[in-house]
Amino acid sequence: MEELAELSDDADTSTLVVPIVPLSRLSAVTLPATNTAVPEAPAPAAPATLSASELAAREWPALRASILDIAATLDRLDRLDAAAGPTEGPSEARTQAETLLRLLLENNDGNRARRVLERLSRPYDPNWRDAFAISADS
Repeated sequence: MEELAELSDDADTSTLVVPIVPLSRLSAVTLPATNTAVPEAPAPAAPATLSASELAAREWPALRASILDIAATLDRLDRLDAAAGPTEGPSEARTQAETLLRLLLENNDGNRARRVLERLSRPYDPNWRDAFAISADS
């Protein structure tokens, strides 16, 4: 591979330069085995506390994209429901989406994610192993 230059005896080995090559151009590369212990990485520093405006600025692009995805999906469901005719009524997916969106907007108690997860989850069944044919020894 022309992009990878061999190190000569007088090369500076304190810096490693790795060229970026498309995966399609790479062939199998065998690295020499070393007995050098890799030092442990230092513990990550505690994340800095963000203000509400900093958090909103950081999360807004992802939130905006998610809202757009939801809106586009609801539009597609509406078109499919309209094509099915008025006797069918809204699809089950549309009804579930509306219910979950209401859960998000109902109140500001800090438990939105919990309410949505509980709504999407099955109720606990103490005999779940039997229901899924899983032995306790597995």
